[in-house]
Amino acid sequence: LGTTAASSMAPPRTLRTLSSASVDGDSEKIPVEVVADDESGQSRVDFTMRLTTPFRKMMEAWCKHSEVRLEEASFELASELEGRALRPLRPDENLAACGWSLARGKAVIRAV
Repeated sequence: LGTTAASSMAPPRTLRTLSSASVDGDSEKIPVEVVADDESGQSRVDFTMRLTTPFRKMMEAWCKHSEVRLEEASFELASELEGRALRPLRPDENLAACGWSLARGKAVIRAV
């Protein structure tokens, strides 16, 4: 899982990469954008995640970067196939469990 931080004014910049061990040879990395509202508008943190990396790694990295306690944050996956409906995420889930693939492109997650 790699990260990039950006405010609504500045372009994203890469912070770091986090990933779990490859499972069944899975090495696809999916671009993930976490979007949240803050005092200056909207902030974005960009990650790259393997399909099998638990969301907990992304959630912990986002919370640390945003100075928010994990217990105070929630995350929802926006799905283009569901008309941008939001699906709540659990820390033990991953992109594969949500039916994501490299062919679907970037995953957008809303942090609240």
